[in-house]
Amino acid sequence: SDGIALYREDVLMVLTDLMTRPLQPTSSIEAFSLKLIGLMLCTGSRFRELFDRSEYSASNKPGHIVQKNLAKKKTCEQFERPVLFMPVEVVLEELSAVRKYIATNKITELPLLAKPFKSIKKRLFTGALEHFADNKNVKPYTARAIYAAMCYEEYGQHDLRVSQVGYMNKVLCHGSNLAVASNYNYVRILRSDRVTRESL
Repeated sequence: SDGIALYREDVLMVLTDLMTRPLQPTSSIEAFSLKLIGLMLCTGSRFRELFDRSEYSASNKPGHIVQKNLAKKKTCEQFERPVLFMPVEVVLEELSAVRKYIATNKITELPLLAKPFKSIKKRLFTGALEHFADNKNVKPYTARAIYAAMCYEEYGQHDLRVSQVGYMNKVLCHGSNLAVASNYNYVRILRSDRVTRESL
């Protein structure tokens, strides 16, 4: 079936780079867009939620944040979700920088993210085995699927009580609708020696 496999180290490298780049009110719109992509990789939030919809705070559970006012309130209005590879306080600081950038520059609409995402796509998939017949299918929103796959790899695969789709459903806050979460189940995270097409 169609899907993509990528290396944990590549995800970690790109995510760390995006999250540690300083975002100032005078930064370019591309820098702002890349920060949104980094935050989606870290938190699994939708771009609209990061842009202006949701409120975020630290959770009492280590490594987690509390998100309020989700875009799809029918599933949940408040949600606790894991943060990938970054201290919670850093994520909250970067979210604050995003909101400050929006206010200072009077941005009212989400920017187009395809071009900024293209600039990191080669780095994100360096050496990774890609099964997509057309690489154009890997789009900015793929960051949310990568988040779900990484969460399962880091935290969920050891819980024998829940399937991979069930776990992804939980971290993406899709309520009881497993069919929605299955739409994100096309990313596989690799930890071992790099795989090449020639070795298949």
